[in-house]
Amino acid sequence: MNGWQPNDELSARLVKALSVAAHELSAVSSSQEQVLTLIVSGAVHTVPGADHAGVSLLGARGRLTSQAASSDFVRRIDDLQAAHQEGPCVTALREEHTVLVDDLAAEARRRPSRSGSPGWNSEHRSVD
Repeated sequence: MNGWQPNDELSARLVKALSVAAHELSAVSSSQEQVLTLIVSGAVHTVPGADHAGVSLLGARGRLTSQAASSDFVRRIDDLQAAHQEGPCVTALREEHTVLVDDLAAEARRRPSRSGSPGWNSEHRSVD
């Protein structure tokens, strides 16, 4: 998060580019999983400063589900956020805006768990 919000023009260009890429990939790929995997791989290679990427969705009951991840690290972080129903992905999906986290450890110290329990933000430290 760290105060970064893309400007409207940059956001619109990025959304359009990802949408075009998803449509083009869908035309040559037989599965949604393969398309999403290609998108997260492409994001890591094209988004400045991105070390990891993932695609998550909120399910029918508001539960976070990881659909594609560029690494096991991302999948484990997504699993922790889903289990605790909090974290940057949950915030981005529920509040419908971009969330950038430069340093998960710093973010966890800055934003304690909403529930008062250790939550995702302390458990993620064991993920490496």
